[in-house]
Amino acid sequence: MGLFQGPPSGRTIPQRLATQYGLLCDFEGWSRLIAQQSQFIGAAKSNLAYRVIQPLSLTPGLKDRLILVTLKTPDQTGLTLRLIEVRGRQGWYRYLTSVLDPEVLPP
Repeated sequence: MGLFQGPPSGRTIPQRLATQYGLLCDFEGWSRLIAQQSQFIGAAKSNLAYRVIQPLSLTPGLKDRLILVTLKTPDQTGLTLRLIEVRGRQGWYRYLTSVLDPEVLPP
């Protein structure tokens, strides 16, 4: 489950609505949200292709990193996101967020 927070009103959009509007797998849509100063967090797909920009925290139970995801645009623009992976009883849980500062959103 994920929530998407938009600007001025600060309202959140439930994941089911984000899915309806194609925001969960649409990095270009996420780029537009970030340009509008919106923030989001949601589950990351297991086949996510990315390049690590900077590790923020690496422990046996937590991987917190800034990553670059290449957008499918003519200029192959990249989108900087934060990938947080937490080890649980059933394996690793992966989350993507546009909140890049761990002080604002601790893992």
